[in-house]
Amino acid sequence: DDGAKAIGTTLSALQNLTSLELGLAETVVADEGAEAIAHGLSRCLHLFELKMFFANTAVGIGGAVAIGNAIGRCAHLGEAKLFFPGCSEMGREGVQAIARGLSACAQLASLVLIFDGMFISASNREKVVQELAKLLS
Repeated sequence: DDGAKAIGTTLSALQNLTSLELGLAETVVADEGAEAIAHGLSRCLHLFELKMFFANTAVGIGGAVAIGNAIGRCAHLGEAKLFFPGCSEMGREGVQAIARGLSACAQLASLVLIFDGMFISASNREKVVQELAKLLS
């Protein structure tokens, strides 16, 4: 998780960042690392486009909750592509935490969301709202 902590620290200094693509597939990132990244992400208040690839990592519920809370602070987020296949430790609670964060993004109009056995793609605000509501029910 040391590398993830470094990424989190770097993100904290990039408050005017508008686009972020973060690929951490097949790494040993767990909750502590995801929480550090989330802390940095929560400071990127101008973020419009977010792509996160966390395939086959050890991110669990705690990391997912932190990521969801951080995403919820990105008021300008308009496009999100989040890939978490092979992250079964998140469980439904983790998926819902990320969905809650995305639901708080009033400008989100394009979404691709992949978890174990689940794929969501929505290309307009109305569809995004509908898909997130399903996850939260």
